[in-house]
Amino acid sequence: MYKVEDYLDECLRSVLDQANAGVEVLICDDGSPDGSIEIARRYADRFPAQVRIINHTENRGLAATRNTLIEDARGDYLWFLDSDDSLRPGAIAAVAAVVRDHAPDLIGCNYRKRRLPKSAFAGRNYRLLTDRDEIAAGICASRKMYAWVRIAKRELWTDDLRFPVGKVFEDAAVTPRLALRARSYVHIRRPLLDYRIRAGSILSRIRSGPFDVQAHRDLAGALEGFTDCLERESEPFARTRFAISHFIAMEFAKIVGRIERSAEPGIEGASKSDLIAEFKTIMERSSPIPFDALSEQYLQAGRLIAWRQLRRALALTDPPEATPRSS
Repeated sequence: MYKVEDYLDECLRSVLDQANAGVEVLICDDGSPDGSIEIARRYADRFPAQVRIINHTENRGLAATRNTLIEDARGDYLWFLDSDDSLRPGAIAAVAAVVRDHAPDLIGCNYRKRRLPKSAFAGRNYRLLTDRDEIAAGICASRKMYAWVRIAKRELWTDDLRFPVGKVFEDAAVTPRLALRARSYVHIRRPLLDYRIRAGSILSRIRSGPFDVQAHRDLAGALEGFTDCLERESEPFARTRFAISHFIAMEFAKIVGRIERSAEPGIEGASKSDLIAEFKTIMERSSPIPFDALSEQYLQAGRLIAWRQLRRALALTDPPEATPRSS
């Protein structure tokens, strides 16, 4: 929790109104300067057997906070809930039923945004899936990389899988790697939480404010090395290769659009064209399928919208043709 005193009570109430004795609630105070800690202490006093508070002496950011929670959690499954969001009624019971019936490595769920249901898995719902390519591809193809719609067995979080400290878009760096580890998966189609859009959030500032070069560099490099993870697998993971390449390509197209819309002719000393070229280099290096080959696959599959978005972004990285001299 950090600067969430206006939302924390609703968040904690949504959990503890439905959490039985088998649910541990960890709250990490990330050096919040507001009254959040007093709200958290009230709940810890009321539910001493379930609620624990962990304190960071200074603000370390979301990634470091989640890593602290991973290391302190004692439960068999870990579920991250941002402190300005809230669980839907019956959410914990729905997850507990899946654990009881199937005990999968990973559970996913849908969510609500502006009261509208949003899907976080491009695949079969309410089925125990054991095809690893189907699992990872379905998660990546949804393009919803949010950590808070995944409930993972603790053993998936080995010491070599942590959120990248000091970076934003940390979910994009971790979720595909988490998905690749799952040998079994169940996706719950009903929305289990409400996602809040607020002006002061990190994503709101990035999306609506001036173009943040470093934040977008974090996104661009989030999946660097993921292709190497795929190469180490004995299975081909063909669907996952396409899904993760598509995710990277569409994020590249969005970044190009944000650069184009920026009011600054030069951003942090670089021209817009130089920045676009930089992001293309970083993101294509992370993509299992090169962008030109991916655009051909879009055409073959009849995915014309994705093809147009990628080709338009790539066109801005091509050097202009020289004007022929007249004789």
